[in-house]
Amino acid sequence: MTLPGEVSDAERALTFLLRRRNIDREKVGVIGLSMGGRVAAILSSKDRRVKFVILYSPALGPIEKHISFTN
Repeated sequence: MTLPGEVSDAERALTFLLRRRNIDREKVGVIGLSMGGRVAAILSSKDRRVKFVILYSPALGPIEKHISFTN
């Protein structure tokens, strides 16, 4: 397991979810606990499909190289 691999898995899960017809694409967010919080932070910074993020005790080390701070 690697951080980039976990983020990639989360991106694929998001894509799978958003392909469903009964999902409101404007109300999809991610929540992450501990290392999942780190993954959620990175994913939400990279993917505009994520409309909100909840971080619960995130493991936020030096992640600057993983996060894009553009709008």
